[in-house]
Amino acid sequence: MAIQSAASALTWVILAERSGPSSSKKDRSVSLSVVNRRHAHSPGVAWLLALCAVLLGLFLMHGMDDGAAGDGLAAEKDGYRLGSRATSLPAGQPASYTFTVTGPDGKPVTDFAVDQTKKLHFYAIRSDLTGYQHLHPAMAADGTWTADFAALQPGTWRLYASFTPNTGTGTGTGTGTDFLLSRTITIPGDATTTPCPRPRPPPPSTATRSPSKANSWPAWPTN
Repeated sequence: MAIQSAASALTWVILAERSGPSSSKKDRSVSLSVVNRRHAHSPGVAWLLALCAVLLGLFLMHGMDDGAAGDGLAAEKDGYRLGSRATSLPAGQPASYTFTVTGPDGKPVTDFAVDQTKKLHFYAIRSDLTGYQHLHPAMAADGTWTADFAALQPGTWRLYASFTPNTGTGTGTGTGTDFLLSRTITIPGDATTTPCPRPRPPPPSTATRSPSKANSWPAWPTN
């Protein structure tokens, strides 16, 4: 149950990053902030701090293998598969990652619905949540996609593809269905993980503050 809940939460976070004012059927209403030391004490990331602990627990319990069960943590669902020959990319420099999305007939899908002006959204998230990139890869005529990453730091990354097939190249199974598939990749080198920052406490309510300090808020901790 914990694994399934965490997987669903991660799916929600990824899809929420594509949110906007659109009134389409795939309208979402939350934006994503990535937790790192620079954002550790921003009020807008309190919800993500709690999610961070859940997700790290998921990685520890279930690993980051490509066959992991749960929404968004598998490379294949309902006959659609995210495939790539690459298992590693160089560290600290721009690199290209090629992949395909194959349909139930085993052939690359080339017909996708446009969502938020793009046919496919691609994400890279480091296992400790300190690294994040959102890309719009280019698709060749044969259905091969190329995502051009900025420098990735050493460690394990999970790569997500979010898309909606129109017809695929086979029977059309999955037409109009949103998919979020993922694979992992290793960036070689000395990987140093960063623990999630602890959240700062909320400010005291006006009911508990001293009248003499009604206009003075206590200093919040910085670490």
